[in-house]
Amino acid sequence: MIREVLTYCAQALATESGFNFFSVKGPELLNQYVGETERNIRRLFQRAAASAPAIIFFDELDTMGITPDEAAALDGFEKLEDVVVLAATNSPESIEPALLRSGRLDRYLFVGPPDAREREEIFAIYAAKVPVAADVDLAQLAAATEGYTGADIRGLVNEAGHIVFTERGGDVDGAEIGLQHLTKAIELRGPSVTDKVLKRYTEWRPSDNFKS
Repeated sequence: MIREVLTYCAQALATESGFNFFSVKGPELLNQYVGETERNIRRLFQRAAASAPAIIFFDELDTMGITPDEAAALDGFEKLEDVVVLAATNSPESIEPALLRSGRLDRYLFVGPPDAREREEIFAIYAAKVPVAADVDLAQLAAATEGYTGADIRGLVNEAGHIVFTERGGDVDGAEIGLQHLTKAIELRGPSVTDKVLKRYTEWRPSDNFKS
């Protein structure tokens, strides 16, 4: 999945719903001492329960390196009222299978790259932060960047800025990023989500008991 999108969505969901938001990157819960990771997980859920309604968001879930015994620390928390658990990963196949079962994490949603309309909106966000020439056509750029993520588009705008900087020998006073600079950036930087990567995500299934 595209974690940057899910992180934003989780934060927006918490804000819109009035829920308290607990965001944790996978490695933050890990501890080298026996039993400490389980205790960290339980403390997190206890804090969320005390602050309910709340959303717990695990980012980089695949990096937790959690064991089946540590995954069992989640048992019983599905009965907590007004505590929602969300998680994001770019490597679903690396998640401990014991996490992916009823009562733990039992539903999944694939979030793919943005469509043309969304890419145009993302271009607009980043173009608003830099001086751009009048010839920049955001719809044209969106049409030329199928498969690009938000981070990819940010990289394109940055690359276009570097092209302008190089062209002008470092003198960027009064400089603007034009359509030709962004087009060149697209030629230099392809999408991070290739057909192979997309196929890997869309074909992934954790188990027969997991719901999409």
